Amino acid sequence: MAVTAELFDLALREMRLGNLDRARASFRQAREQVVREGWGGLLPSICVVGAALVSAEGDHRQAAVLVGVAHTAFLKSGQAPDPGEVVEIARVSEAAVNALGAQQFAAESARGRRAGPSSIVFEI
Repeated sequence: MAVTAELFDLALREMRLGNLDRARASFRQAREQVVREGWGGLLPSICVVGAALVSAEGDHRQAAVLVGVAHTAFLKSGQAPDPGEVVEIARVSEAAVNALGAQQFAAESARGRRAGPSSIVFEI
């Protein structure tokens, strides 16, 4: 699992450097490993990193949906976001609110909360 967590971290670092193709490749590799190994406990992390990635790509509607999905994933797993995930969720949320407006952000995030992580996370 440690290697997968490192892939998520790498995806975030590449994203911050503007290397979105590399970030997406690291994200997909980590996501595939989580699914293959059945590591459902990492599903919330997939949601957070996915939200950050689509936000960096400018898809703030999908980022807002994934913020809601992440919320549901954390609730269902009984986990709380770690401090880095809290910061990432706040960054993504702020960018989405600025791009979409508070009302549309709330609606999209609520849609993500209702949908949950089962399928939306695989659209990234």
